[in-house]
Amino acid sequence: MLKSLANCVLAILVVALQSACHGPETNGVIVAGNARFHFLTPSLLRMEFSSGGKFVDAPSAVVQKRDWPAAAVQYREENGWLIAGTDAMTVRYRLRSGKFTAANLAVSWRDCAGASHSWHPGDADPLNLGGMPYSLDNVSEENLPQGHSDTRTPVNDVIPGIDVPLSEAKPGLLSRAGYAFIDDSRTPVWNAGHTWIEPRRATEAQDWYVFAYGSDYHQVLREYAMLCGSVPMVPRRALGPMVTDFNFEYFPASAQSRTPQFQRYNQQYLQDEVAQLRRLGVPFDTLILDFAWHNFGWDGGYDWSPLIAHPREFASWLHERGVGLSLNDHPGYANTEESILSFDDSHATSVLKALGGEPPGKPAIDLDISNGWTFAPDPDDRGLQARWYETGARAAGWKRIWVGIPWQEQGVPGSPRRGLVPHLRAAPAEAASAPVSVSG
Repeated sequence: MLKSLANCVLAILVVALQSACHGPETNGVIVAGNARFHFLTPSLLRMEFSSGGKFVDAPSAVVQKRDWPAAAVQYREENGWLIAGTDAMTVRYRLRSGKFTAANLAVSWRDCAGASHSWHPGDADPLNLGGMPYSLDNVSEENLPQGHSDTRTPVNDVIPGIDVPLSEAKPGLLSRAGYAFIDDSRTPVWNAGHTWIEPRRATEAQDWYVFAYGSDYHQVLREYAMLCGSVPMVPRRALGPMVTDFNFEYFPASAQSRTPQFQRYNQQYLQDEVAQLRRLGVPFDTLILDFAWHNFGWDGGYDWSPLIAHPREFASWLHERGVGLSLNDHPGYANTEESILSFDDSHATSVLKALGGEPPGKPAIDLDISNGWTFAPDPDDRGLQARWYETGARAAGWKRIWVGIPWQEQGVPGSPRRGLVPHLRAAPAEAASAPVSVSG
């Protein structure tokens, strides 16, 4: 009788616990209301919170693996807390307390010496060995004073010249504290057909990962590779010395681009430079071309500048000598809404279409300026300095603008500089003149 009663009480407790947590123990997944906990391995825990109770099972742009073998997990409810764990780590969450915070969530583990450690949301890790910085620009001794860890953002975190602030350096996987934390909450996920990534629907949801590895650094690297996919080896040349050249801007038809000093810096110059480095035994594996490989300077584009007369032949010539070629892409100016590339580039329309951007604009003004407008030829730009366009500037010899004839042909015949100063003869009630800038 007592044995039957005990079995009955035990069955009621198990049912009550499963009712509160809604999750089978066999696959390492525990659902408690709007929170889900998945022990991917005994030492790797995924924690999700969604106010609608809808969780993400699709791979994200970072996390690839979703099919994990079942981990042995024990869990219970105690004084309003869910306590779940493996032989390597334990998570505590206050049931029905909402989003994860330092007050309602904790993860604990023991190191190889038996000492207990814990993590709470928002904890800083001064023992972290550092992650990948956004950029090495502006990282210098002056910006990393004594006592300022090189795993942190530089003191002066704005790249000079283009005023781009450096993103704060993020913690890495390896830490002397024995744990790593990844927040995947904002990462896009793959669609149902696994053909493209798309934003998460629940923008306020939390999707976190905690690795508890103690001093076993190999373990966290293995588990990260399982979670996010194996890390491909970079080409060997990417690890070798590189040389950057063409660090200047090229603009078609500019006065500078027509000078002999400028034009000599061309494809043949680069080939001579590479040949000399090879002849002298200077090791390098990659040639990087900056601005001047393409037209339109910093605006960017994909048309080669005339300085590289035969791009394919040039690339083949480099490859035959074991040198890789890398081209810097310049997608417009920082801190502006400008286009990602010059509209004058022959590839602008196709590139913008592929990126879902607006196509280059087309002229939309058709104005007959033959009525009320006159002009004065000004090949030496004297008129602009003398303000010929102002009222009373009759000495300039204003002429009528003719329709049907390009305005360039109404300047000074034979002059390489056909400057014009337009002038509007306005009614007395209106402004006496309207200065206009005409380029050509």
